[in-house]
Amino acid sequence: PRRVLTAACLVAGLIAVCLTGAPSSAAATDPSWFWEWSDGSRAVARSVAEDRFDTWERVPAVRVASSPRAGGVRVLLQVHDAGRWRTEDSAVTDARGRASLRINPYCSDGAWCTGTSRYRLRAGPATATFTVTFTRRQGLP
Repeated sequence: PRRVLTAACLVAGLIAVCLTGAPSSAAATDPSWFWEWSDGSRAVARSVAEDRFDTWERVPAVRVASSPRAGGVRVLLQVHDAGRWRTEDSAVTDARGRASLRINPYCSDGAWCTGTSRYRLRAGPATATFTVTFTRRQGLP
């Protein structure tokens, strides 16, 4: 059975969606993990339109946090691509147990992607999945 955390949590002022993880014998000392978009959204299905965001720097980042604070933990942002999970970004949590990860809206041809992609966050044994639908700018820039 999986340990499912509550759907919304408060961690050091960060309201977020919780990641779930398999229970372990060290569960009492394992941190709980939480995430949200840098614009405050907790949506698990997000639209990322080139018309709205214009460049990758303007796309909201995904913020991850732990409680208790777990510094020095590698956190992965992965996209499901061609039947496997590919790491798109990674970061190490700071002393406050926080990290920020970026979604890349550009495809291999250099253009803004189109379509829906499945993503997951991994922090230790915890994971969370969400989807992002990309749309290109209509007409000329």
